[in-house]
Amino acid sequence: MAVFALLFHLVCLIIVLIAGFKALKEFRKPMNQRNQRKIDSILVLVLVVALIAILSSVFTDI
Repeated sequence: MAVFALLFHLVCLIIVLIAGFKALKEFRKPMNQRNQRKIDSILVLVLVVALIAILSSVFTDI
């Protein structure tokens, strides 16, 4: 069970890092070329994945 939790957290970390870099890449564009909806959706994805990782960690400890 611990190995599964570790692998799951590593996958979540990789997803968060990739999405974060994509958001930063989009955010670095000039203001008139930015797609704010894309940035917002990527950041919401990061928040949801991080929340799932935190909650799964709590439930595996119980």
